[in-house]
Amino acid sequence: MSELELWSPQEAADCLGRSKKTLDKWRSIGRGPAYLRDAVSGHISYVPDVVLAWKKANLQRRTETMLGDCRRIK
Repeated sequence: MSELELWSPQEAADCLGRSKKTLDKWRSIGRGPAYLRDAVSGHISYVPDVVLAWKKANLQRRTETMLGDCRRIK
């Protein structure tokens, strides 16, 4: 069985384009991607596929109104 690749909080934050401090805050309020906490050390880590899926699911899409506004500005 191969070992699961894990990211540090800094690596996850880098992937999301946010600071580690923001990711720490999200964790404390129950926002952001799921994470793992080692029961003994308390070390936090992230599964890359979970972080990427969360990022994709939370992308903001432009609305037609926004696109319309952009087209009027020339």
